[in-house]
Amino acid sequence: MDMRKARECLIQEQNRRRELASRLRDHEANPADNSELSTVDQHQGELGTETFERERDLTTLTILESELEDIRQALRRIEQGTYEQCEECGKPIADERLDAKPWARYCIVHQAEMEKAVSARQ
Repeated sequence: MDMRKARECLIQEQNRRRELASRLRDHEANPADNSELSTVDQHQGELGTETFERERDLTTLTILESELEDIRQALRRIEQGTYEQCEECGKPIADERLDAKPWARYCIVHQAEMEKAVSARQ
C-alpha cells in the first residue's frame, strides 16, 4: 500500500467527518433554529419526530467522533510504521480492507471476533 495515498485518504476522511460533526454540533447548539420555541401548539407526533431526529443526530455525532479517533490513530500508525498491521495479531491487514476502511485497526478475522464479542455483551 502506498503510504502517501493512505495518508491523503485518511486526511480527506478526517476533514469530511470534522465538517459533518461540526454541522451536527451547530444544529444541537441552536435547537431554536430547527424547531419551534414552544411545545404548547405542537402535536405529539411532531414532538416525537423532533425527539427521534435529535437522538439520531446525537448517535451520528458519537459515531463520527469515534471514527475521527480511529482516523487519528491510523495516521499515528503511519508515522510509527505499523499502519498495515493488525493491532491484535500483528499480521498484515489486507489492502482491500484498508482501501474500503483506511482506518481499520484489525485484520478481517480479528474484526469479526471483536464484533462477535460486542454482540455477545448486548
